[in-house]
Amino acid sequence: VDVFLKKSSVVCYSREAMEAAAPHVIRFAEAEGLSAHANAVRVRLEGDE
Repeated sequence: VDVFLKKSSVVCYSREAMEAAAPHVIRFAEAEGLSAHANAVRVRLEGDE
């Protein structure tokens, strides 16, 4: 039965943790061709300014 279940993970970051991780997350996402993921991090950081 476990084969038919979709598993998801939820990660919560504080503002400070997101700012610290963002450059690495963006670089990794772009290296993997996941530009929308990189942009999502950028938007989250800009949205709180």
